[in-house]
Amino acid sequence: GEILLIPRESLSEGLQRRLRVRGMTVSDLNEFSAEIERFFEKWVSEKIAFSWRDGLDEIRKDRIENFKNRLLENLRSGNTNLKTGGIGLELLVKELVEIEGYEARIPSKQTFPSYADADVIAVRADKFTESKLLIQIKHHAGVSGVWGIEQLTEIKKCLPDEYQWHRLIFITSADISDEAKLKADRHEVAIMDGDDLVNWIVELLRHLSGETKQRLGIIEIPQVI
Repeated sequence: GEILLIPRESLSEGLQRRLRVRGMTVSDLNEFSAEIERFFEKWVSEKIAFSWRDGLDEIRKDRIENFKNRLLENLRSGNTNLKTGGIGLELLVKELVEIEGYEARIPSKQTFPSYADADVIAVRADKFTESKLLIQIKHHAGVSGVWGIEQLTEIKKCLPDEYQWHRLIFITSADISDEAKLKADRHEVAIMDGDDLVNWIVELLRHLSGETKQRLGIIEIPQVI
């Protein structure tokens, strides 16, 4: 029972042109039915004054979500050109950390005693603060358990003086088990699962090197929707 007023500039150019036909009392708008229905659907369900540009934004968001899902699937299945044996994902995380402003390196496997291990060591410092990270990375497809968490916490047990100020980070391309989440919480280990990792990649996508994008199977081309 309400009148919905839609600014002409909110419409597609084609619909605007159709409404401007001189001498027409009645116009056939059937070809624009989907666009018109969208205006009313949004108003009835969300009380949002919808526009043609909002529709484009929705399509963009949907395509970004599809992109994230496909990228995560490819990372987990090995359908990329990353180096095998886990080093490929380690190099990717190292690059992401460096984009964030850290100096990062991949230590040798003899750096830590016992089963203690970190795949990336990173430091960022300015005049006032210093941030140090020990990052353990697992390139898994299913669920990552407690092992990566235990490798990190063992570092501070074996070398408490050298690494006492380092923050512990566990990153995996998989999901993280509930047991691992509880253990990480108890030992103050920050965790990042596959979804978080892909969100991070997308956030920094424009800063990634061309080679890294190619290894991930990402190409950037303009699209007309």
